[in-house]
Amino acid sequence: MSFIRIITVLFILATLLFDHSFGSCTTPDERCVPLKHCSLYGSRLKSLRSSSRRSVRNEPGNKTLCTPEMAINDGEHVCCPTKHIECRLNGKLGVCTPQPFCPSLSSTTENELLKKPKANLCYQYKSQNHFCCTDQHCVYVPDSCKGRKANAVRSPSIFPKCVKPASGKRGYLIPKELCDGSRRKPKEKQCCVPPTTDRAIEHPKADKLARMRCGISGLPDKIANGEYAVQGEFPWMVALVYGKQGVQCGGTLIHPSYILTAGHCVTPTLTRARLGTTNMIDRASNNSTVQEITIDKRHRHPFKDIAVLQLVRKVTIVDGVVAPICLPISARKLMYIPKTMEITGWGMTEADVLSAVLLKAEITVELNKKYCVKDDQICTAKDVTSMHCRGDSGGPYQAAFNGSYVQYAVISIGRNTCSKENVTGRGVMIAYHINWILDQMEI
Repeated sequence: MSFIRIITVLFILATLLFDHSFGSCTTPDERCVPLKHCSLYGSRLKSLRSSSRRSVRNEPGNKTLCTPEMAINDGEHVCCPTKHIECRLNGKLGVCTPQPFCPSLSSTTENELLKKPKANLCYQYKSQNHFCCTDQHCVYVPDSCKGRKANAVRSPSIFPKCVKPASGKRGYLIPKELCDGSRRKPKEKQCCVPPTTDRAIEHPKADKLARMRCGISGLPDKIANGEYAVQGEFPWMVALVYGKQGVQCGGTLIHPSYILTAGHCVTPTLTRARLGTTNMIDRASNNSTVQEITIDKRHRHPFKDIAVLQLVRKVTIVDGVVAPICLPISARKLMYIPKTMEITGWGMTEADVLSAVLLKAEITVELNKKYCVKDDQICTAKDVTSMHCRGDSGGPYQAAFNGSYVQYAVISIGRNTCSKENVTGRGVMIAYHINWILDQMEI
C-alpha cells in the first residue's frame, strides 16, 4: 500500500473516530462554559457522555462542545450564547460577570473568589474571569452588570508618571494624601504605585459607601458625540431649584440622602432638588419619573467651593432613572484623574440662555498652574470648543472606571457666557476633599 493511501486511510479512520463536536467557539456572542451554566440545554442535560455527544450536538438549537481557556470542572463545556449563561450560588440565581461589575462582590478580591473556583467561577474569556453574581439588579436587569463599551479604553491620568526608586515599579507623582487617603496635607509629592488589590480608603464611612451600587447609566451603550443627554443616561444628575428663580445650579446624587454641589451654589433661596428628568419643563405632576425633594441641611466647606446637601427624605432609587454616582473612595480611584471626562448640566448655551434640556460634552482637563493655581483645582483645556458655563456649577466632571461612572471633580468656575473663547473653566477635585465629604454624611 502506497504511503499516500496509508495516510488517506488513517485520515478517514480519524474522521470517523474523532468527535467533531470539540473546538473553539467561533462567534463573538458565544462563550465556552460548563454545561450546567447554559440554560439553552435545559435542566434535563446535566452531563454529556461520550456516546451521546454527537446526538446532542445534532439536536436543533444546540451548539458544539468546546475546550475552555480554564477547565472549571471535569464536566463537559459547551459553546453557549451569552444571553443563555446563568449560574447558581448558595441556591440563588445569578449571572456570570467580571468581579468589578458585581456590587455584591465589590468587597471580595479575585484571589479570594478563586479559592473556591467550582462554586464561584463560571468561565474564563480572553483571560478575564467571570464569577457568579447574585446581585438582584444584575440578575433582573439584563446586561446591566456586564460593563459598557465606554470602558474599553481608559483615559490617561493627568498626574505625571514616575518610577519608584526602591522597587522600580511605575506609579503617579502625587501628594501623599492622594496616595494613602490620609488627612495630612504635605506639600511634597511622592511616587505612589497603585495597589494590586484595590481597597477602600481608611475613613470609617468609606467601606459603607463602597458597598452601595453606584455609577450605572440607564443606557447599556453610551451615546457618543451627542449634545443632548438622553433620559436615564446620567441618572445621578440633580437640578437645584431656587424658589421662583427656578433652576440655577446642578449637583449629583452621591447617596439616597445626599447631594454634592459647588459651595457658591448654596444660597438662602435654594429650596429643593429635582431628580429623574433631563427636561426642566417637566414637573412631578405630569412626569411620573420626577422626584422633587426639599433640602434639609447644608454643609458648605469653609474654604473650598464644594458643598454637601442633605435631603429631608431619601430619594427613591429607580434603576436607570434616579441613581447615585460613585465617588473616588478606593485607593486606585484616589490617585487617578483622567484627562478625558464628560460634563453635564443645564447651563448657558452659545446663545447665552439657560438650557431647558440636560446638555453633555466630552472635555480634556489639565493641571495648568497659570489658571488653576491651587493643588486641588483642574482646568479645562484652553482651546476646547465645549466646556461648562454659568449655570453648570455644581455639576460633575465624570468618567467611567471599571464599569461604573465616577465623579472626579465638581464644576466650580466657568465662562460667564459661552460665547467667550480661550477662557478656561475650573473644577475642584474630590480626591483632595473626600474625607471632608464623608464627614458630612450620616450613613
